[in-house]
Amino acid sequence: MLRAAARRAYWGTQAWQDQALAAKRNASSTQMVSLATLQSLYSFRPGIAYVLDALYLAPTARSPAQRTMRSCRGAAFATKDAGLAPLPASRAATTTPSGTRITRTARDSGFEPLPQGAAEPSGAELNDLVRDWVDKTGAQSVVIQGEGDPLAAEDVVVETLRLAQGSGAQFRLNTLGVGATDAIFDALGLVETVSVFLPAADATKYDELLQPREPGAFEDACAFVRRASAVSNVEVTAVDRPDVDVAAVEALATSLGAAQFRTRSWLG
Repeated sequence: MLRAAARRAYWGTQAWQDQALAAKRNASSTQMVSLATLQSLYSFRPGIAYVLDALYLAPTARSPAQRTMRSCRGAAFATKDAGLAPLPASRAATTTPSGTRITRTARDSGFEPLPQGAAEPSGAELNDLVRDWVDKTGAQSVVIQGEGDPLAAEDVVVETLRLAQGSGAQFRLNTLGVGATDAIFDALGLVETVSVFLPAADATKYDELLQPREPGAFEDACAFVRRASAVSNVEVTAVDRPDVDVAAVEALATSLGAAQFRTRSWLG
C-alpha cells in the first residue's frame, strides 16, 4: 500500500512528466520511421492500424462500454502537454528550445478513425498487413487494440489470428473481456498475452467507471479472465485511482487465475 501511495504521489508531477516526455522524444525518430514504413505497405489503409511500441491493429471502433480505459485515467490524461498517453488526444504538443510550440497529432502514430463510410477491416486484410509488416521490418510484436474493443469484432480477431499463423507475429490482445463467445477462447492459444482492463473489484464501481451498454458486464469480464487464464497468459490491469481499491482488484485478478497484474497511472 505504501508503494502504491508513493507511485500515486509521483505520477503527474513535473518530474514524472519530464521523464515521460524524455522517453517519448528518445523513441520519436524510431516511431516515425516505423509509421512511414507502415504507411508504405500496399496492405495498409488509414484507420486499420497504427504504430506505438509495436504494430497495433484496429479492428473496430465499437465497444460494449460507453467509456474507455483512457477515460478512467482521469481528465488530465487526455489534456497533458507531455505526450503521456498512448493515443493522439494526449499527444498534444512539445516546445522546442527556442520556444516554438509543435503540435503532435495522429501523424505521430497513425492512429485515426476510419474515413466516413469506410468498411471495418476483415481478418484477411489484417493478416496481409501483419505479414507485410513482419516481412518488411522483422518486428514481431502485434497488439490488437483500436478505439473500440476488439471483442466487438470477435469474428475478425479470430480470423486474423488463424490466418496469421506462421507469419512470425506474436500477438497481444487488449480487451475489456466483455461479450466473448466460444470462438475467441478457441483462438486464444494463438495469442502470447491477453491483457484485460478491470477497473474495479465490484460491479457498482465497474459500471460507474465504464458505463457498460448492457447489464452484467462486470460478471462477464470476470468470467472472461477466469476462462482465458486456462488457455493463455492473462494480464489484468487497473488504474491506480484514488477512488479505487487497487489491492482488491489485484486480489480479484489473482483469484480468477490471472498470471500478472499491472497498474496504470492516474492523472486526474
